[in-house]
Order: sequence, then C-alpha cells, then structure tokens
Amino acid sequence: MKTTKTFTRPRSKKPSSKDLPAEEQHAKDPAERENSSPTDEAPLYTLVPVSVLRCALFGVGIDGDEVTDFTPVIVDRRLTGAEIRYKGPYLNQDHLKLWQACIFLARETVGLNGDQFIVTNFADLLRLSGRSTGDSRQYRRTWKLLKDLGSAEVEISTSRVNYFGRLILEAVYDKATGKTVIQMSQYLKQFMSNETLSNDMLRLAGLGKDQLASWLHNYYASQKEPPELTVSEIKELSGSKLDLPRLRQRIKAAMGKLKGGIRPLVLDWKLDKKTDTLFVKKAATTVDMRAAEAAAAAAFARRMAAEAKNRERAKKSFKTQAEHNRPGRGVVL
Repeated sequence: MKTTKTFTRPRSKKPSSKDLPAEEQHAKDPAERENSSPTDEAPLYTLVPVSVLRCALFGVGIDGDEVTDFTPVIVDRRLTGAEIRYKGPYLNQDHLKLWQACIFLARETVGLNGDQFIVTNFADLLRLSGRSTGDSRQYRRTWKLLKDLGSAEVEISTSRVNYFGRLILEAVYDKATGKTVIQMSQYLKQFMSNETLSNDMLRLAGLGKDQLASWLHNYYASQKEPPELTVSEIKELSGSKLDLPRLRQRIKAAMGKLKGGIRPLVLDWKLDKKTDTLFVKKAATTVDMRAAEAAAAAAFARRMAAEAKNRERAKKSFKTQAEHNRPGRGVVL
C-alpha cells in the first residue's frame, strides 16, 4: 500500500479582508475567500472521462433525489456516442471535484491499478476539491461526499469500452493516525486510457461553490471545438431545475468567472438574444479522443463500403428492356 505525498503548496500573499472594499468583504464567506483563487499556483492535471463531463451525471443542484433504480442519464452524444445509466445518491459538482481528486492521488501512488492508497493529509482532498481546510464542517462534508461516491453505481458505454462499477470501492479513516485509505477499481485505468480530459483541478477548484460555473468549465474544457448550445440544451444536459430566465442570468455570471482568473478557460463568449444560443471561444485544453475519432472513422468506412456494395447489387439486378426480352435458356426458336 502506497502513501500519497502532500500537495499543499505555499501561496502568494493576498490582501487581508480589511484592505478590500466593503462590498467585497461580504461577497464571500470565509471558506470561499480562503480557497477562491488557487490559480496562483502551478496547475495540477488529472484525467477525467469525457463522457461524465457532458451530461447530468454530476448535476448543478445543491441536493436532489436519490435514484433508486438504474436510469438513463441525458448525454451530449455528438462526439462520443456515450450512454450512461446511474443508480445511487444525487451527485453534483462537489462530488465530481472530490472524485477527480481521488483519481489524481491514486494515479500518483498506485497508478489506478486497484491497490489501496493512503492519504496522509486529509486536507489534500479538501484543497484539491476546492474546499476550506480551516473549517471542521468541511471535513465532515467531504467524508459524506466520499460515502456517496462509494454507493454510486454507473454503467457507461463509449465507442470503445463498456464499464460498470462504483465510483469509489471503499474508504476508511483512521481516527488515531488521521490517515485515510481509499481504493478505486482497477478497471478505471482501462476506462480512462482514452476519451479523457486532462482537467485543471485547481482552476476548477477556484470556482468555489458555483455549481453551474463548474459544470460549464468541465463541459467546455472537454471540447476541442466548443459546440453552439442553446440555453434549453444547457438546462437539459446539466440537469438544472432553474427556469430559463434565471438560468440565462446564471450562465452569464458563470461565463464571466470562466473568462477571469490567471488561467482563464474562456477567451470570449456571446449569448445571442435571437436564438438564445451560447457561443464560446476557449483556451486550449488536452482532450484525448483518438479512440472515439477512430471509431467514428471506422463506422464511416463501413457505411461507405455498405453503400458501394448496395450500388453494385443494384447494377447487377438492373436489366435493360432488351435483356428482359431475350429468350432464356432452353427456348427453341
């Protein structure tokens, strides 16, 4: 069993709240102020399956209803053709941030081979998922999120693999030593060998409690060329319960956040009033879609071959009028 190293780094000194304008002093709670700008540190990247970032598996609500039976999840299939079914507690962007933090720590230690790994500093899990390390409630909240991930069951089918399993197999916290032991499935390694995003965890963590901004970050970061989405499509794909006018305002605020910071993801954006469509220009991200693209190319080649074969059959079955009038064999003239 291997142990994770500590990923807490010193930050550059920031002005105290007394140095801020009055309206900014009360803009965020203390937990958000502490972790609101981790982008002043060098980025940390971890792999995340593209399929789970383009759907409502990890939603944008603070809470929601438990899914008691395997239920299809609405997925943007325009590139991956992925299908997802889910059973378990409601998952939101807090769960996603913690799950990718676990993926990162597992890859750093045991390489996602299914072995258990030890997190010596539980604060690393909080910090990597954008939570305050100075609030004991955040430790209890993060443990609850881990338990949710341990009971979350998914069926994911992509262009290259079918995967079934729990997002986390098990976790145990030793109260005497403060160490946490976590185990993830060995098959995640195969599942994440392609069709993945190298996600900037600290940039995502810097979005704080904004669920919609986090979802939009992950959706657009997972795209090489951002598609044009209507507000209705964003509502459906993210699982938002807001009505369209309120969602429209939230999207505008979220896009402003994604355009800010030291490592902005969004370079420019426009929400067209006539079509209610969001247009986005983004910074480069590392998205590995070789398998999906190869599968799409192979499917296209098969379709072209089938059409050519059908045309050949049609040629052979077609007869001119002279051929129809020609006597058959055995006919005596």
